[in-house]
Amino acid sequence: MAAAPGSQTSVTVNLKPMKAGSEALDLPSQDVNVTVLEMKSKYAEKTGVEVSKIKLLYNKRPASDLKTLKELLPEPAPKNVELSVMILSAPGNASPATASTPQVSSPAIEVPDPASIAGKMDVDSAPPAPLSEQAEALAGAAAKTVGSTVGVLQSEQFWADLKDFLVQRLKDEGEGERLLALFKGASQK
Repeated sequence: MAAAPGSQTSVTVNLKPMKAGSEALDLPSQDVNVTVLEMKSKYAEKTGVEVSKIKLLYNKRPASDLKTLKELLPEPAPKNVELSVMILSAPGNASPATASTPQVSSPAIEVPDPASIAGKMDVDSAPPAPLSEQAEALAGAAAKTVGSTVGVLQSEQFWADLKDFLVQRLKDEGEGERLLALFKGASQK
């Protein structure tokens, strides 16, 4: 019996580094519901690179950690897909492989220490993260400090994040606010 269009459940994924000399990784028979984070973890296991230093790109666009292959790929999903691997490195932390490569330098920019200006303004100590990772971190922090779903639902931060998500996804602020009020009311019952 032939599979219905769009019902393909596995894809062969080739993780191809953008930098020459880095290791490629073939992931045969990946379920279309596998997340980018899971594929990054498999690449990290093989290469020893920290997961947080790995970015996967599809069609030269970064793929967020919570996206699945099904969400990234067109319908019907191809049997084989290539994702580019970009390894992020901290400035000044050249690996032995790149130490001999001449680097083009930018003019020096003096960045003040956040601790020295903390009294002058409210500054976050953590660098900005992509929205999905930032929301995941906030949800995790709220769950740890409060320790229960009820506590998270009482948090104003949760409702602000939910509203932002709804408005962004629906591209309609009025509908986002309406659904937020509906969810908020349902959670209080």
